[in-house]
Amino acid sequence: MFTGKTMAAALYFLAKYPKKQKRLREEVLKNLPEKNSPVTKEILSKSAYLKAVIKETTRIAPIAIGTLRTSVKDLVLSGYQIPKDVSKIIICSYII
Repeated sequence: MFTGKTMAAALYFLAKYPKKQKRLREEVLKNLPEKNSPVTKEILSKSAYLKAVIKETTRIAPIAIGTLRTSVKDLVLSGYQIPKDVSKIIICSYII
């Protein structure tokens, strides 16, 4: 998911690290045939550095602290009993 917050963070990091911005710009210019070319799945599949920038941005500046899950059956998780229909937040460990 790429939200406005993620876009703002990506632009901030690219401004902070001009060498990374230059590398991304070079990849975009190489993969887009013309200035106003539409971005297609084919172009995105060739944009490895763009994918890396997005992944790193969402790692450093995630849009949420975790994911809400509801158990569909009774279970044991790391030795803890989790009853059916209990909601819990699975926290992203890398943001702690």
